[in-house]
Amino acid sequence: RSEGSTYRLREQAQAPIQATLTPAKLTAYIQYKKGDAAALERARALQTLLRNKGIVAPGIEGVSNVPDKDQLRIYKGSDESSAKMLKSTADLRLGDAQIVDLSKAYPNLPSGIIEIWLGSQG
Repeated sequence: RSEGSTYRLREQAQAPIQATLTPAKLTAYIQYKKGDAAALERARALQTLLRNKGIVAPGIEGVSNVPDKDQLRIYKGSDESSAKMLKSTADLRLGDAQIVDLSKAYPNLPSGIIEIWLGSQG
């Protein structure tokens, strides 16, 4: 087990892989149906949960047109794994959200951005 040996690398390779987000690299923007008090409450609760997990959640926005169901909108294919992690985190209640890849429509946006659109029936 001397320093500089491959023992440490083998040890790391055998360590269990932890499915975690990389909070420093993930920013989540939340949109909800404007004028819907329950949707606003859900957006605020979601923002708090995300922040508690170390994800940057700078704000929430009320918009007039929201999808029927929740959506996780990504702008780089590399962010799909983060979107899937958000879906599988039970307390976020995004398990039924559709992942929408907008990388072709917005090719110049940086990675690490996810928009969470709370659906009108969510």
